[in-house]
Amino acid sequence: MLEIASKEVGDLVNVTHSNPNESLLEISALGVSKGETLAKLAMKLGINSEDCISFGDNPNDFSMLSWCGRSYAMADGHPDGIKYATALAPASTEHGVSQIIEELLQLPPR
Repeated sequence: MLEIASKEVGDLVNVTHSNPNESLLEISALGVSKGETLAKLAMKLGINSEDCISFGDNPNDFSMLSWCGRSYAMADGHPDGIKYATALAPASTEHGVSQIIEELLQLPPR
């Protein structure tokens, strides 16, 4: 379904999905994505992409993973996530986000 929608209207809108196991599509205006939105907010706040960290597990996160200076694809996420991220985080089921945050903040593991 994603392939068909992208072919039919991809020049008019952004088409992506957040769950490859469902036929739910996410459609937004061209130039509207998590990456574009984060970039605009960071610019407004005077924050560089190198100082931003993101976590993502599905195609709707890929633009954000690409933009952030440090980004983590979740081990149990979409297999293409690592192509856009700078590193791989443990699975969400293993509390991967908290593991990485604790590591970055040099907190002792629980």
